[in-house]
Amino acid sequence: MRKLFFLFLLALPFGLIAQQSATSKAKKPATTTKPAAVSTTKPTPIASIRVICSVIEPPSPMDSLNLYEYAGYGMRKIAAAASDGKGVYTLTIPGGPLKFYGIGFNEANTGRVVLGDEPEVKLWANAQFMDRARTLGSKQNAGLEQVIRKMSVYQMTNWNDPELYKERVSYVDSLKKAGSFFWRSANLLSPPFFQGKDVNREGEYYGMNWFSHVDFNDRVYDQYPDVYFAFAAFANRISSMTNQEDEVRLWCETQLKRIPANSEAYRLALGGILRTFQQRQMMASFARFAKEYVDKYENKDRGEMESLKFELAKAGTSTPGMAVPDLIGMTPENESFSLSALRGKIVLIDFWASWCGPCRKENPNVRAVYQKYKDQGFEILGVSLDRDAVAWKKAIADDQLPWKHISDLKGWQSSHAALYSVSSIPQTLLIDRDGKLIVRNLRGEGLKTKLAEVFGN
Repeated sequence: MRKLFFLFLLALPFGLIAQQSATSKAKKPATTTKPAAVSTTKPTPIASIRVICSVIEPPSPMDSLNLYEYAGYGMRKIAAAASDGKGVYTLTIPGGPLKFYGIGFNEANTGRVVLGDEPEVKLWANAQFMDRARTLGSKQNAGLEQVIRKMSVYQMTNWNDPELYKERVSYVDSLKKAGSFFWRSANLLSPPFFQGKDVNREGEYYGMNWFSHVDFNDRVYDQYPDVYFAFAAFANRISSMTNQEDEVRLWCETQLKRIPANSEAYRLALGGILRTFQQRQMMASFARFAKEYVDKYENKDRGEMESLKFELAKAGTSTPGMAVPDLIGMTPENESFSLSALRGKIVLIDFWASWCGPCRKENPNVRAVYQKYKDQGFEILGVSLDRDAVAWKKAIADDQLPWKHISDLKGWQSSHAALYSVSSIPQTLLIDRDGKLIVRNLRGEGLKTKLAEVFGN
């Protein structure tokens, strides 16, 4: 799971809130904290910014510390620095307006820092917990950290307490009046108050109104990665309020419509929704929004398209009715063969290996259904996770498996297994004549029953 700081703050409180009873009385956070007054007036431009990060337990000396821009579904590396040998990394970027960045050794473990009008920012961090990095002597980042702390306290109290809701709104207003660069961050984390008595309608209320207080026509939101984190948290929250995935998709679409479709904020919001659906294994919803993301931004790739397209292809391997990705590999005769060559047939994709006892035990059952239905348009593609070509070919001959076989002979590092999310074998996928998934992981009597249903005999 991506260890981004605000997403952590968002997800944890929601889990705690769900455990509270509706009648519990929360302890109210102190109201004496004054918001950090961080000016939004344009400072004197500076030529460059140095980020000096002292890292405890740094990884390999060959690993670089990276600075990233938030880019919707992914992140884009804009600067990198090697260690000075003592765990200190110095990155330099051009000066400019205030902007949020991620910092870390990889995208999966980053902290957040705001840079722009301070010539030097110092951080301390543990390499394993970059999301907990802290700055020294930076007025801007102190303001960010103060807002994070304050909003996390509100989120860990009773969410539906009307007094606390008023206090949250008052705090956001005070940040705005003080000229804080971060008031929009706090505003995104302060959804409206559900006043209804019917708790069964709470999900619908939040699904339709979560960002109703945010004016996304304010294009400054284009600069705030909090849009990504807030929409990720929103999707996570409403997904826990209903077991109807179509409702979740409707509510996500409703909130996305609040954002100008050509804005950077829309891209960030769509990316946040995608990340939550992926983490919650809601693959039909993930595929729906991933396709929109690819269609809108394929020609504006920021380095995330290859990964997203791969994940979109994988989604088809677990979602009935979706097209599965093509599989191309070498046959035992050392010739290239592809799954797409079997289009027009009902195909069983069978992941197995010569060394897999349960697979070999299942082979007689698979051979029996093949013999019964092969003349009715049924085919099998065996995909082996072998490393030893000789053992693979011998198992095919010994078990009398006359159908098509492919392998890249990489064992568990097989690209075929990675694309189809195969982490154990035997594993099967039954696909229709158009190459769309019917059902996954049928064996034995279950496979016989399903094929009898498909072929009508």
